[in-house]
Amino acid sequence: MKLIKSLFGNYLVYFLWLFVSQTACSNEGNLSVLLKPSSALVAANSKLVYFVKVNNLGNSDVTNVVVKSQLPIAAQFKSASPLCRFNTEQDKTAKQLTCKIEKISENQSVDFSITVQTPVEPQRLDAKVTVKFNGADIQPRNNVVRVQTKMLANDMTAQTLEDSLNTLQTARLLPQAYIEMAVKSVLIASRLNRGQLTMTGTLTQNKTGAFAYSAQPSNVLRLLLTRGEQIKFNFRELNGELFSDVEAFIRNPYVIDFTVQGNEAADSVALNISSQPDQQNQTRQLHRVSGNSLIQQVPWNIELTIQSRILSAVDGSIAELDNEQLIDGELSAPTLGLLISENRYSRFHLVNTVENIHEEFDSLITLNNKEYRLQGAIFMAFKNARPVDTDQWTIQGNLTEGNTVLSNITLSNDLTGIAAVVTIDGEEIPLIDYRF
Repeated sequence: MKLIKSLFGNYLVYFLWLFVSQTACSNEGNLSVLLKPSSALVAANSKLVYFVKVNNLGNSDVTNVVVKSQLPIAAQFKSASPLCRFNTEQDKTAKQLTCKIEKISENQSVDFSITVQTPVEPQRLDAKVTVKFNGADIQPRNNVVRVQTKMLANDMTAQTLEDSLNTLQTARLLPQAYIEMAVKSVLIASRLNRGQLTMTGTLTQNKTGAFAYSAQPSNVLRLLLTRGEQIKFNFRELNGELFSDVEAFIRNPYVIDFTVQGNEAADSVALNISSQPDQQNQTRQLHRVSGNSLIQQVPWNIELTIQSRILSAVDGSIAELDNEQLIDGELSAPTLGLLISENRYSRFHLVNTVENIHEEFDSLITLNNKEYRLQGAIFMAFKNARPVDTDQWTIQGNLTEGNTVLSNITLSNDLTGIAAVVTIDGEEIPLIDYRF
């Protein structure tokens, strides 16, 4: 059965990739570089800080490390760590900053920051960092990183609507993403702790991707990943199928009440989630999400309730899944307030290798006291995970403000998948995304 990623964003993919990422084990140099802006959404003529971390993941020290930073051309350079300088006036004009580090010991890292002033006129700000040293790197793809920072439009309308829809899409995925990550961590810790159910301690990932377990701390389960990410789970309740795998846990009745804490203090979310059978082949789920989450480096306060009624049936080569959802809540950022009331319905029907997918949604979104409505219906068909009968596909619906249609729902496709999108200020926002 083809994996369907529906509603919304790439937040889950990102965390799962971090969770299973591996780095090769060798005596050669192995550097990686991380680049994080202080915010992915900034105002004009304001301070923007880039945080740079260079990790030595290899088995030996590396020397004469050179980090080259291509700063946004339109931004004004303000300051940087003493490690950094412009080598020439031409580099200064081109915003090409060079930072030199004499030595990074094995399994250690060096952090520094660069501060710029954003331009007066809103535009996209691109930055790039490259790291090299006086040897051969066995993972050169980890030596380059690029980030993009958006600026708020002067009237804020189009930009804030676009970013709010993207944030809402990501927030919908938070419960499932965090459940899978939390349960997987407990299963690994329990296996490494002589098969005892384990919800505290530390899991440390090594360069091969494997984990080691230690018993401290005794109040949270801490996850240390090779790329510098640290995640803490504080479990208040965890009941369900915990003797197999994550899929078995999700398929069976469960209750999970926990807080997840990311790298940043502003990234802490409490979740209370239950999934219980209601009738034959029918499950009711209740997701409560409360807390703060960094979404594209913007701090959001999230208060969401998601109620689901799921009906599933499998008979030989035929499978069917119906999901009705009601989503209510509020998301707020320093300059944004977002209220959501949404009804969703999805049906997935599989016969042999033919999949029919039907989605309906009706969302009332209030953004800074302006009301928008997003509603539509989508029908698609696939065979062996490839589109078929496209003349029978139905894509209809729009995004409106009062009686004004801001965008119709259309199809956007490439070699890797098809998405139903709305277009705001020239940028496509995926509503439902199917990867081949």
